[in-house]
Amino acid sequence: MNEKVPKKKEYRVPCTWETYGLLYVEAESAEQAKIIADEMPLPSGDYVDGSWEIDEEMFEYFLEEDGNLEPPYDGGFGISDEEEIK
Repeated sequence: MNEKVPKKKEYRVPCTWETYGLLYVEAESAEQAKIIADEMPLPSGDYVDGSWEIDEEMFEYFLEEDGNLEPPYDGGFGISDEEEIK
């Protein structure tokens, strides 16, 4: 039994998610509190359910940059289908 096992590659998969946290700010007004909060370090927070997603545009960029394009792929990497046919 001499089956070829496909070699695995490492892929960079850019993803984003949201967190929710609270900052406690002492200020003279609500507007001043927002200004102060904007300059503070990020608070620890909790994951916002359903917010995780892959950044498809950056994933395609990383595939191209890392040389991991595997035809067939869903367009986008340089030339259009119409240009390729010519």
